[in-house]
Amino acid sequence: MSHTTILCATDLAASGDAALRLATLMAKATKKKLVLLHAMEIEGRVDLDSLDPSVVPAAKAFEVRVASRMASHSAALDAAAATALSEGVPVEVSVEEGRPWETILDAAARYDAGLVVLGDHVSEGGLGDRIGERLLGSTAERVVRHASSPVLVARGSIPESIEGTTWLVAVDFSDESRVAVREAERMARVSGGTLLLVHVVPEAYDAESMSEEWKQIRAVFTEEAQGKLDALGSELRLGVKVATEVGHGNASEVLTQLAAERDASFLVVGTRGQGRLASLLLGSTAERVLDRSPVPVLLTRRDMEAGLAFEPAVNRE
Repeated sequence: MSHTTILCATDLAASGDAALRLATLMAKATKKKLVLLHAMEIEGRVDLDSLDPSVVPAAKAFEVRVASRMASHSAALDAAAATALSEGVPVEVSVEEGRPWETILDAAARYDAGLVVLGDHVSEGGLGDRIGERLLGSTAERVVRHASSPVLVARGSIPESIEGTTWLVAVDFSDESRVAVREAERMARVSGGTLLLVHVVPEAYDAESMSEEWKQIRAVFTEEAQGKLDALGSELRLGVKVATEVGHGNASEVLTQLAAERDASFLVVGTRGQGRLASLLLGSTAERVLDRSPVPVLLTRRDMEAGLAFEPAVNRE
């Protein structure tokens, strides 16, 4: 099954603008429809018929404010959609009321989204103009944990185009990382880009105090990892350029540093699914990658069958 849409959730702030730019690039490259969603959580609504007559005027005034804010957000969403439309991307906009993370997940299922794009800050969109949460706040965390499709977090430097981009994939040879590799392969195929498969061997010592015994063990680990990376790369279909690299040190630091040094445009990480972000494939590493990555981060999960059905519109074989 090939999904028909890409869902971009925006809080209409700077983070949402970055997500929109990235989602537009992806929709244009894959020839998918873009659904632009803004969720508003409205607190304080009550049944007017159940109120004491003395407070009905205040409640009605509140409803007027809600309607005005909804109209304002709809206009802002329409203006944002104009950017994507100017790129030739078909767009549908939707302002919906509800808890943002639930609304995003419901919309992703309803619109048959093969990819969900979020900013690295997520605002609740309520009447109080709350400060946007970091990615690891409750809204985005829940989307990442429960989405049935891959989630692309727009952070760092957003590429001008995805043509010829490099997709750096964190690999630990688990089933989860193999899913990440396969999804990145699809993205690299549609962009005519390169897969950079990276495995990080942790360091037990700093360079100066490294014992000869550990140097020998490190060399064995490195050789084994390189062989596994090469074998994994050879399993991929023809038509995708693949490079491999074994890094050494702190995983999050190595991954984010290599993303910058190798001019990667995207960093791809597999997750284990249920549980908090601390239980991502690379544990706290993934959390730090999301905080530090200089480029957008694509998150996949082994149980994301729907995401794996996401097919590029361009065959570059």
